[in-house]
Amino acid sequence: MQKISRQPWLNAMAKTRQKRDENSLLSRAFFRLLSIAYLLLNMNALHAAAQNGVLDLGSSSWTDSISLEGEWIFYPNIFVNEADLASDRLRPDLGIRTHIPGNLSQSVAGSVESTNDHAWGSLVLEIQNLKPPMENLGLHLRGDTAFRVFVQDLDRRSPLRLLLQVGVPAAKQSDSTPQIASPLGIWNMEGSGHYLLIVHLSGFHYTDTNLWVSPQIGPYELLKRELDRVFLLDSLVAGGMFIMSIYYFSLFFHRREDKASLLLATLSSAVFFRHISCSASIQQVIFPHPSLLVFSIIRIWEFGLLGIMGGAGAWFAAESFHIERLCRVAKIQLAIGVGLLLFCIVTPPTIYPKFILLFNLVLFIQVLTYLAATLWAMKQRAKGSLYLTLGGLTTGATVVYDMSIGLGYHASPFFVTPIGMTFLIFANGQIVAKLFAKAFRTAQHLSLALQNEVQRKTRSLQSMLDNIPQGVVTFVADGLAEPEYSKHLESLLGTSDIARQSIESLLLNFSYLTSDEKDRIMATFRACMGEHVLNFELNANQLPSEMHFDRDGQHKYFQVSWTPLCNRQEIVESIQVTLNDLTRLRLMEQESQDQKQELGYIQEILSINPEYFRVFVDSSTHLLSENKRLIECNSSGLENVVKILFINMHTIKGSARTLGFKRISNQLHEVEQGYVQSLKNSCQDWNQSSLLSQIEMLEVTLNHYQHIFHNVLGHQKSKESEIGLSREFLEQHCQMLSKLSLSINQPHLRAKLIGSLRILEEEVFQDAGDFFQDLLPAAQRIARDLGKDPPLVLVDAEDFILSHDATIALGKAVIHILRNALDHGIEFAQERMEKAKAPFGCIKFHLEERDNRLCIKVEDDGRGLAMGALKSKATQHGLDASASTQTIAELVFKAGLSTAKNITDVSGRGMGMDAMRKFIRDVGGDVQILLGASEGPAEFMPFQILIFLPSQFYRRKDIDPSEGTIVDLFGKDA
Repeated sequence: MQKISRQPWLNAMAKTRQKRDENSLLSRAFFRLLSIAYLLLNMNALHAAAQNGVLDLGSSSWTDSISLEGEWIFYPNIFVNEADLASDRLRPDLGIRTHIPGNLSQSVAGSVESTNDHAWGSLVLEIQNLKPPMENLGLHLRGDTAFRVFVQDLDRRSPLRLLLQVGVPAAKQSDSTPQIASPLGIWNMEGSGHYLLIVHLSGFHYTDTNLWVSPQIGPYELLKRELDRVFLLDSLVAGGMFIMSIYYFSLFFHRREDKASLLLATLSSAVFFRHISCSASIQQVIFPHPSLLVFSIIRIWEFGLLGIMGGAGAWFAAESFHIERLCRVAKIQLAIGVGLLLFCIVTPPTIYPKFILLFNLVLFIQVLTYLAATLWAMKQRAKGSLYLTLGGLTTGATVVYDMSIGLGYHASPFFVTPIGMTFLIFANGQIVAKLFAKAFRTAQHLSLALQNEVQRKTRSLQSMLDNIPQGVVTFVADGLAEPEYSKHLESLLGTSDIARQSIESLLLNFSYLTSDEKDRIMATFRACMGEHVLNFELNANQLPSEMHFDRDGQHKYFQVSWTPLCNRQEIVESIQVTLNDLTRLRLMEQESQDQKQELGYIQEILSINPEYFRVFVDSSTHLLSENKRLIECNSSGLENVVKILFINMHTIKGSARTLGFKRISNQLHEVEQGYVQSLKNSCQDWNQSSLLSQIEMLEVTLNHYQHIFHNVLGHQKSKESEIGLSREFLEQHCQMLSKLSLSINQPHLRAKLIGSLRILEEEVFQDAGDFFQDLLPAAQRIARDLGKDPPLVLVDAEDFILSHDATIALGKAVIHILRNALDHGIEFAQERMEKAKAPFGCIKFHLEERDNRLCIKVEDDGRGLAMGALKSKATQHGLDASASTQTIAELVFKAGLSTAKNITDVSGRGMGMDAMRKFIRDVGGDVQILLGASEGPAEFMPFQILIFLPSQFYRRKDIDPSEGTIVDLFGKDA
C-alpha cells in the first residue's frame, strides 16, 4: 500500500488557521476603533448660532452641552471693563463681527474700521433667556493662546465675574504668556437670564488667532464627566503610544539588525510626544501654570516632530517590504524631518506658522512614499500589506475628521487623530510581529535541520578525534577526564589509561612545574567550574600556555590550550585541554638561539683588533682575580675593600663597553650595582658566597669569549706561547743586550747585536704612537653612547715605545680619562658652535721625558674643570673654603666625589679618576693635575692631566748605543 504523508496537510491546516487568526485579530481591532469613534461622535455638543452678537437660548434643551457658535462682536485693541460697559463704546456698530470658531485675524484685517492688525482685544456675546433648570452651569473653553472669560448680569448690572482663564492675556507681546489648557468654570445661575459674555483675548504667539473651539455651556457635572472622559482617553492613547515605543525599542535592542523595530519605535515616540504637546487636558495637568518656555517646547514638538513622524513611517513601510529605492528616498525624507526639527529648535515659535506650507509639503511627500510602499506591497501580495493599508486608511479618516473640527463644520472637545495614529502604529506592529513569527517558524525548521546536522557533526567529530594529530581531552567538574578524547593523546602521554583520570595524574605530576604553579592551576580549575565564563577569563593567566613534560625519561614540550565549554547561560561546565607537541620545535629554537648567541660573540670580537682583545682579557683576568682574592680574604664587608672591588669592576665594565662587548658589560653592570648598594648600606649586605658566585659567572663569560677567539676564530693563544718565553724574561734580556752592546767595539758585531735587539723589542714593546692612535675607536664608541660627535684624537708620541705592563696600566687609566673628558668636559655640538668651537671635540696626548720618567700630558678643548662645583663640595669633604685652587682641583681624585648632575652608564659616580690614579700608582707611577689660566669667571678652568711612568716601562727610539752614551736603552745608568 502507498503510504500517504500527512506533513503537507498539516502545513496547509496550520497556514489556514494562522490566516484565520490574523483576520480575526484585525477584525476585532477594526470594530474596537469604530466603537471608540462612535463614542467620540456622541460627545459633540448641541449648536446654538448667534447673530450679530446676540444668542437666544430660550428654546434650548439642557440634556447636553451647548456650543456657543455664530457671530460674536470683537472690539480690537481693548480689554472691556465695567467702565466701558457703562459707556457707548460697546455699541454693536462699533465692533467687528467675527465667526466663532474662525480666523479672528482675517476679520480684523478685513475691517475698514480696524487700524491695527494685532489680534488682541475683547470678544463679546449677549446671551438672552439663559434659564437652565440647574443652579450650577458649567462653561468650558479649550485654549491654546491666552484669554480670560468674564460674565455680567445685564439686568442687575452686577460686576464682571471671572469664570476661567488660560495663560496671561496682555496688550503687549512681551507681557502676554500663552498656555495650552482645557479649563472648566462654574457659572452660578442666580440672575435674570440676560447675560453678557466677555472674552479678553491676546494671540501674539500665533499668526492667525481666534477661538478655534467654541465655548460650551451645560450642566456642570455633565461637562466635568465629558472632560474627565477626554482626559482618560488622551491618557490611554498616550500610555499606549509610550508602551509601544518602549516595546519596539526593546525589540531593537535585543535584535540590532532589525531596523523596522527601530523605525517603528521612533514613530511611536514622535507620535507620543506630539500627542502630549497637543492634548490640552494632559497639558493642564502636567503644566497647570502658564510658562513661555513650556509653550515654546510644546510648539517645537507640535511642528518639529511632523517630519520625524512622516519620515519614520515612510521608511518603516519601505524597510518592512525591502523596497530598496523607497528606502533611500525615505532616508532622505527622515533627514529632512530632522532638519525641520533642528529649525524649530533654533527659531522662535511665532515663526513656525509662516512655514506651515513647507511642513505640510514635506509631510505630504512622506505620506506619498508611505502610500507607494503600500501599493507596492498590495501589488506583490506581500504578507502584512493589509495591515499597512488599513492603518493608513484609518489614520487618513481621523485626520479628515479633525480637519472638519478645525474648519468649524462641527464642534468636539476631542481630536481623534492620535487614536488613528495609535491604530496605525498597532497595525504596523503587526507587520513586525509577522516578521518575528516568520523568523520563529524558520528557527523551528532550522532547529530540526540542526538536530540532523548535529548528529552528522557528532559522527564527524568522533572520526576527527580518532585521526587528529593533537591531544584533546575534556575535564569535567570533578577534575576527571571524560572518556571521549583524541587517540593521539595516548602517544603524546605515553599511556592509554586516560579516561576518568585526574588532571594531576595525567599532566601535572609529570611536568616541571613548581608546587606553587600546580596549586594555582588546580585552584583556578575549581574556581572556574560551575561559574560564569568571565571568571575563567579573569583567571586564565594562571594557566600555563606551555609545559615541559617528563615521563619515563622522555622529555617533551607541549603547547597547552585551555578552553572553557559553557552552557547557554555562559556557565562553565567543563574545560577542554589541547596538547600540541613542540619538542622538535623547541630543540631547534634552542639550537638557533645558541647559534645566534655565538654569532653575537663573534661579531663583537671581530669588530676590534685581536691585540686589544688579548689586552682586555689579560687585564680583566687580573682584576677579577684580585676581586676574588679580596672577597675570599674578607669575611665581612669593609668600605675600603668594597671601593677597590667597585673600582676594578668599573674599570672592566668601561673597557668592555668601549670595545663593544655588550654581553659581559651588562653582567658587569649588574655586579657593579650590587657594590654601589653595599656602599650605600655601609656594607651591611655583604654576602661572601654570593659575591664569589658573581665572580665565577663573569669568569665563565670571559672564558667563553676566549673560547670563541681561539677555537672558533682560530687566533693563536698569544705571542708568549709562540716564543715559549715569558715577557719578563724577554724584557730582562733586552736590557742585558743593550748593556752588552756598549762594551763591544767591533762595529760589525755591534750592528748584529743591535739588529737582534730590535727584533726582540718588536715582540715585547709597542710603539707609543700606535697605542694612543688605537684609542680612536674607543673614543668614537663613547661619544656615540653620549650622543656627541666623535672627537679628534691627536697624539705626539713618535719617540717612545712602551712595555706590555705600560700598555696594560695605561689602557685601564686612559679609558677613564676618555670617558670623563667626553662626558664632563667636551660640550655638545650646538653648545660648542655657540662658543665658536668646532662641533667635535679634540683630545691631545703628548709624551715627553722628565726626570728619567715618561710624562704623558692629556688635555681637551672642552669647558674645563668644574671648579665651581668642586668648591661647593669642598666643605663636604673637610676642606676650608679658603683652600688653594690646586687643593680644590685635587678633589677630582677623591673617591665618590663627582661634579656630574646625573649618573649615566658612562660616568657620574665619582670613581673614575680615583681608579685611574690607583692603576698608575700600582705600577710605581703617579698622576697630577695641572691647572691653566682662566680668562673669565673661575666656574670652569682649563687643565692638563700628567701621567708619570717609571723608566722600566718605556724607551726612546732615538738612543743609539753606537753614540757612546753611558745611559742604557731604558734610561738607567750603565
